[in-house]
Amino acid sequence: MPRRWATSAPCSPTPTHLHIVHADVTVIAEQPPIALYTEEMREKLAAALVATPSQVSVKGKTNDKMGFIGRGEGIAAIAVAVLE
Repeated sequence: MPRRWATSAPCSPTPTHLHIVHADVTVIAEQPPIALYTEEMREKLAAALVATPSQVSVKGKTNDKMGFIGRGEGIAAIAVAVLE
C-alpha cells in the first residue's frame, strides 16, 4: 500500500497575516498503526502549514472496533489549530 499521508498541499495563511502557533491532529483508524507514520506526517503537515514540526502534533487512536472506522472501512481525522 503506497503511503499518501499528508501530501504537500500548501495552505499558507499569509493572506490574512496569520501564522500557526500550534496544530493538533488526531487520526482515528484501526489499521495501519499511525505511530509508524507520525513523524513523517508531522514534517509534511508542518511544511504545508508553513510551520515547524515542533508546532505540529500528530497522534493516532483506534475506534475500539466500533462503527465503520472500527470495521476498517474508513479513517477519520480531527484537527485543531491555534492561529496568531
